Amino acid sequence: MLLSSGDGLRFAGYPRVAIDAAGNAMGVWQETVTVPLRGAVWASRSAAGGSWSAAATIDNAVGGAAQPQIAMAPGGVAVAWFVRSTSNFGAGQLMLANWFTGTAWGTPSRLDVIDAVIDVDQQVAITPDGAAAVVFHQSDNLAGRRATVASSNALGSWAAPVVLGAVGSYRPQVAAAADGSTVMVWAVTDSVSTSSLFASRKRSTDGWSAPVLVVSGVRELGALRVSADASGHTVAVWQDRPAVRSTIRASRLDAASGMWSAPVAINDGSRHAHEPALATDGAGNTIAVWHEASNGAQTNGIVGHGIVANRYIAAAAAWSGAVRVQPVGASAGVLAKVALDGAGNGFAVWLQGSPGQAQQQELWPAQFNAATTQWAAPVKLMTDPAASAARGSDQAPDIAVNSHGDAVVIWYQRTDAPFTPGIWTRVYR
Repeated sequence: MLLSSGDGLRFAGYPRVAIDAAGNAMGVWQETVTVPLRGAVWASRSAAGGSWSAAATIDNAVGGAAQPQIAMAPGGVAVAWFVRSTSNFGAGQLMLANWFTGTAWGTPSRLDVIDAVIDVDQQVAITPDGAAAVVFHQSDNLAGRRATVASSNALGSWAAPVVLGAVGSYRPQVAAAADGSTVMVWAVTDSVSTSSLFASRKRSTDGWSAPVLVVSGVRELGALRVSADASGHTVAVWQDRPAVRSTIRASRLDAASGMWSAPVAINDGSRHAHEPALATDGAGNTIAVWHEASNGAQTNGIVGHGIVANRYIAAAAAWSGAVRVQPVGASAGVLAKVALDGAGNGFAVWLQGSPGQAQQQELWPAQFNAATTQWAAPVKLMTDPAASAARGSDQAPDIAVNSHGDAVVIWYQRTDAPFTPGIWTRVYR
């Protein structure tokens, strides 16, 4: 379904989606308002089994807003955060959050302390009771950027942000668990080419713990992701490059001991591995997906090998092994996302080039069956043969799944002649 259609002048991007336990879904995205000309954050909601509401802005009327993120509690409360400039023509940047109470959006409130340095990898997470945490890095323009977290209670009242990262910390990520705990992970620059990974945990009745070192000396650390199960056991994955090839590594926090495991490589090492995504079910089973490429006589020396996945089996306390999600011969996929339902069934989406036109991107999903431990054959989601997606990270697709297996996908799509960009969605029940 088309949520918002531009006229060629209204840029749309950063689609994000969330779903609650009842199947109510919420989509947010960035799109230009033409009168007055400014960037805005839009939202639309689908009641369980119903249609999507008319799109409406949820930011302030003055200032350009962009880069939204959203999280939704099982009971339907949602929180969205985004960046906003202090005028329609740019100037200083603020970070704002807005709450959806279950019936309507409220008034945006400011989160940052000094001068936020915005990174699209930042995240918002929400616990089942509706308490939220937003992580970002900010700079005081003197000492440098530092990883920061702002936390709210279930009523949407925000506490003063807490700076957890040392000078040079960046790319924070956050995950919330059903037991009310929240885990934040971030990187800190060690040298020109290496970084360390730190983490902090906030239990439902405590403040944020002192940062603990997860791993140090990581070369070319990037694409950090984190997710948690119902009991607070947390998995972090990231991309690094210890030698010739880029690698995906993982470490797991044991909620009882508070200790992180030694990092392990979860790709097979035969190719470059990039841009991991991650999801965990309530029992701790986790799926990571990423795309792979190797050196070869192709454009820019890269041959694509598509989407690959690995599964952490909680009962065995081990990763099962990397498997290819895309069939051999398909155009290499990129920008993958993954989500799990309560039974551990997985849903992955990504972009890949159309046959004979590698630069024209299409949206493809695939489903993982936890009972058979097999991925089904992917099936193209976009049905308009004249439509295409964009390969930029600001227009990557997103997916959300609830514990019952209801899934919702949101993506950017455009057609040419005439040029019409828009945000599309599809719900599976």
